[in-house]
Amino acid sequence: MGRPGVWEWIRGYVIIVVTGGSVGSFLSKCMDMGIEFADVSFVGPSAVTARVGVADYRRMVQAQRGSGCRVLAFRRGGAPFLLQAVWRRKTALVGAIAFFGTILALASFVWRIDVVGASDDIAARIVRLLEGSGVRPRMLRSAVDCDHIRNKLWAEVDGLAFVGVELRGVVLTVTVAEKEIPHVPKGPIDLVSSADALITQVIVLEGTSHVAEGDVVAKGDLLVSAPAQGGESAQARAIVRGRVWREFAADAPQSVQVRLRTGRIARRFVVAFGGREVNLGGQVGFEAYDVEEFRAGAGAIELRWLVVHELSTHTVHISREEAASMALAEARARAMEYVERIGDGAEVASVVERVVDLENGLIRAVVIVETVEGIAQPTSRRDRA
Repeated sequence: MGRPGVWEWIRGYVIIVVTGGSVGSFLSKCMDMGIEFADVSFVGPSAVTARVGVADYRRMVQAQRGSGCRVLAFRRGGAPFLLQAVWRRKTALVGAIAFFGTILALASFVWRIDVVGASDDIAARIVRLLEGSGVRPRMLRSAVDCDHIRNKLWAEVDGLAFVGVELRGVVLTVTVAEKEIPHVPKGPIDLVSSADALITQVIVLEGTSHVAEGDVVAKGDLLVSAPAQGGESAQARAIVRGRVWREFAADAPQSVQVRLRTGRIARRFVVAFGGREVNLGGQVGFEAYDVEEFRAGAGAIELRWLVVHELSTHTVHISREEAASMALAEARARAMEYVERIGDGAEVASVVERVVDLENGLIRAVVIVETVEGIAQPTSRRDRA
């Protein structure tokens, strides 16, 4: 299960397990009431885990009536529950107030500058330019002008196709995309097949055709050669379309290992400085666990508050039909991604699906997509030689 967002943690949340009855009807009734779920996961045919806000959890009693479902609060988390635990210890309350006050003060500064998408040389140049303009770690967030930084980088750094500047939290991120200089092939340009295909159409505009409709070609076969009289600048031009078959497969198991939080937790406080870490909490005695981590830094010093949750492993068995449905959904998604990407006036001629059982207990779904698409790919004759 994913981590809750910042505002979700501030408002408080409850991780629930819904079992029995009509789970789908229960979820639909909750959504009709405006109850929002996050990280919904099916752990079996009639069991669901999800995360809801504290206010929505209290409203679920009405939706539970008549559904036959049981709603168990598996775990509670967030600021309200943390403050409730701290309130029982007055000394800890004072420390918590001082801690959060320090965090708020530290959050008023920029502590890190990231340059994303640039080569090492361009990134180093951008960092030097920012430092020369006074933009560096430990400066006030209120002094950062993202538009000014963006315009300055556009004007003074050559070879950029895109510049984005974003201040999120204590991190200033500069995202750039460098201009790509297209490769211009040298010598006569021929057309070769981009895939194994059955040719359905050949229209030669310039050059000599080496194939005809109905021919079967392999990837890389010569389709149309450049005209001989053009010399080094000669280029073949043609429309060549063919039937192409591509196979997409996905596997799904009939038993799944699911890890759930048991409710037992351990807390650790870590201070990191100068490449060293000081652990102010005890050792974690859990065999399996996940960690919620909250960070704050001041210069070379970093504070980390860790909440360690014990996990237990359960095996959930699903039917062959459910596994086949999961595998088919994944294979179809891969096929759809391919169809959307090929473009070039491609048309889907047919789709064939089949499901097979593997020896290791997996269910494999195979989707075969037949398309009619352009297969002429320009290639330098020198590269083919």
